[in-house]
Amino acid sequence: MEQLTPIPAGISTVWLMVVRNSDSFLAYYSLDGSTWTQHYSWSQHFIGSLMVGLEVADAHNNVSFQSTFSYFHYSSLVTSSYSMQEGNSTYLCTVTSNSLVSNFTLNQSTKEIGFNVTGDTGTVGISNVSFPTQLLGSSFTIFIDGTTLPATVTSNTTHSSVCFTYTQNTHQIEIIGSVPSKYSISLKTVDWSENILPSCTVTISNVSTIISNAYGWSNFTGINSGTYLVTISWQGSTINQTSITVNNSNVTSTIRTQVYNISLANSFRDTSGNRLYTNPSSFKLIFSNGTTSAILNSSQNYCIQNGTTTWYSILWQDTNIVPSTLTSFDTTNGNPTINCEVYSLQVNPTFQDNLGLTTITTDLCSLTFPNGTVRTSSTSLVHNQVQYGNYTITSILLKGREVVPKANPTITLTGNTTWAPQVRCLLPTYLTLHLNSQTSLPGFQVNINGTLKFNNKGIGGAKILLSYSDAGNQTWNDITEIWTSPDGSYSTVWTLSPTDTFLVWAHWAGNNTFPSTNASRALSMTTFNDQYVFSVSSNSTISALAFNKTSNELSFTVKPTRNKGLR
Repeated sequence: MEQLTPIPAGISTVWLMVVRNSDSFLAYYSLDGSTWTQHYSWSQHFIGSLMVGLEVADAHNNVSFQSTFSYFHYSSLVTSSYSMQEGNSTYLCTVTSNSLVSNFTLNQSTKEIGFNVTGDTGTVGISNVSFPTQLLGSSFTIFIDGTTLPATVTSNTTHSSVCFTYTQNTHQIEIIGSVPSKYSISLKTVDWSENILPSCTVTISNVSTIISNAYGWSNFTGINSGTYLVTISWQGSTINQTSITVNNSNVTSTIRTQVYNISLANSFRDTSGNRLYTNPSSFKLIFSNGTTSAILNSSQNYCIQNGTTTWYSILWQDTNIVPSTLTSFDTTNGNPTINCEVYSLQVNPTFQDNLGLTTITTDLCSLTFPNGTVRTSSTSLVHNQVQYGNYTITSILLKGREVVPKANPTITLTGNTTWAPQVRCLLPTYLTLHLNSQTSLPGFQVNINGTLKFNNKGIGGAKILLSYSDAGNQTWNDITEIWTSPDGSYSTVWTLSPTDTFLVWAHWAGNNTFPSTNASRALSMTTFNDQYVFSVSSNSTISALAFNKTSNELSFTVKPTRNKGLR
């Protein structure tokens, strides 16, 4: 390798690079690690493996000096081939690079080669492009992301090669060949904050329309000298118009458009101006040109053109919370806010019995929201952020039992509200049944008595139906109908022939004030010496009732009553 002399004053570090492509070698140096200059080239044929190392050569007449090497990096070159059919001709191009090459395009009519390169950020990238000379013509310009790039060009009668270096990242490379008396216009579109704005429609008067790429670039080639009107449209609206003059040279320009990058993460408030405790799941906007957006997500930023933008829908807790009078914002004023139809609701209910005579204390109360959600809490319910619509008290828990309200109180929420409904609870009724028998055989009688109550108070004037069935609960027979006394008690005497086991059932049908209820007891009997009757009354099923006269023992078996035959 040849000596680099002299090193400019004040430079203590020099970057060196050698690139091998088959038997061809190119040597480069850089004074800043970014801009590379070719210093020397040579050809050398090697047999077998090539060893790579570092050496300091004395070129100053035996003057002693010391060099320190650091960041020794090796990367291999990969060659990819691409072809294009144009009429009867096939054009073959190759790219040799230590970067990942993608999206390679050839266009003979516009004399363009384009591709993307991607590599480890900050490292040195090198690419060598070889192509038929007739593909691009005798002269060409290399662009990286729309900016011209120095390169080493070698040509022969049939092919040309372009070699260039760059600092690696993701870049767009374009090689544009010579078109007599024609130039190129490269336009980069950005939003008002200088962020790249891709997928714009860029039109140059009397030329063509191009959609800008992912890096915001629109490249027009074959342009004559003159002044052109550039129109940039985005999402159906014109966001900038300007003039570009081509005067015997290529033009590269950045155009700032009236599109604003808006964050909506902190935009959503309740009617009191407090941020929602959780953002909406989605929303839609109506843009200034009258078009409606797709479904948007509040966790992302969006580019929105200038002008009046209207909130169309906001989905929160499965409900649209946009106010009935649609509100708007202007992107030029920065990130917007909107007070949605989200309110505070405080529920302070009082609970009474069926007749409204006694206040009762409940354990829990369930409130059903407009979207069907049910929230259960203590009797004082405070909800700071809830959507508009109907709220209904649907159930109450009293002493571990669910109590259905006699009528479900409902409120329609249209603003911040304190609600204090009086809730009458349909308390359960309780019916007791007792059987007491006389044990002498002649005229065997059973005393039937009990009470009908609710909330520990008797229900008078209620008709109780008494029935019995055999042990299998297959056939039911009425005993009598009896009315309760003012204190809720009832009693009667049932005369029967002692035989086996019966199930006695007491039933009250209920009314508009109190729900129905019933009770049952099992009665089992056995005789002794045709003179005495042994009987057992229980709320369990009785079987195997027997008296042992030798041991004077009375025995029987009990199990839970299934009551499957109750009417």
